[in-house]
Amino acid sequence: MAAPSIHVGNAGVDAPLDHGWLLGHFKDPGDPRHSEDVEIKWGIHPRGDRRVGRCDDRCHARS
Repeated sequence: MAAPSIHVGNAGVDAPLDHGWLLGHFKDPGDPRHSEDVEIKWGIHPRGDRRVGRCDDRCHARS
């Protein structure tokens, strides 16, 4: 079993490199941001922006 690793970065800098994605199955398996269980996408939306109907009950956003 590989030792756990930690990735330290800046979402505003790192996210645009992968179309906003920070963590998920699409990262290289050796990358600490690789996960088969979780995907995280970063974005900045204008105040009041509403995106109704774009998520199902598995999708949650934090404001």
